[in-house]
Amino acid sequence: MAATLTYIHDPLCGWCYAAAPLVAAIAGDPLPGLDLVLMHRALFTGAQAMPHSPEFARYAWSNDQRIAHLTGQPFSAAYRDGVLGDPDQPIDSWNTALAKQAVDRLAPGRAAEFLGLMQHARFVAGANLTDPAVLAGLGAGMGLDAGATAAAIADPATATAAAAERDRAAGLLARLGHNGVPLLVLDDGGGPRGLDHGRFLGQPAAFRQALAARFAA
Repeated sequence: MAATLTYIHDPLCGWCYAAAPLVAAIAGDPLPGLDLVLMHRALFTGAQAMPHSPEFARYAWSNDQRIAHLTGQPFSAAYRDGVLGDPDQPIDSWNTALAKQAVDRLAPGRAAEFLGLMQHARFVAGANLTDPAVLAGLGAGMGLDAGATAAAIADPATATAAAAERDRAAGLLARLGHNGVPLLVLDDGGGPRGLDHGRFLGQPAAFRQALAARFAA
């Protein structure tokens, strides 16, 4: 039976963006016998969703600069001004959770690719990921029909699936003693265990090599 590497994330999370190259190193060059599964925590939804404020923008931008220093991941002025600086754009990741489910349905196995597109759109292009039309457009960028993606996002069954995945992700985090994202979880038959990926931030090749060695052992 193949081992599973589960990545619990939220596309609005800066530290998930920090870990993006590590996930891409596995998604772009899969390890034999290891399945990569993405779980959207939908962390910034419901009571956790909030409006942008000048105070949060300053906090987030300071944190983002730390991430950029550690990893080399770019955070653009378009993101700083057009996302963090937009008081009318809420911090709400529910529509990205819906879009993830839509892509899972329309293009199975390409969730990591779509996550990368969402993160680039937010942190580099300064796009509004709370807008379903923007998310459908990102699907078109990976060859999906924008109309079909939009319809899948709006499908009530998609919301049910997104909520179920959110709850599974929350349950796995709680089981492992975590309450935030990102978390990479390896299960090679002995039960799930969280990986300490933090020491590999900015070093995706080293992360892949370490995981390959650990998995092989």
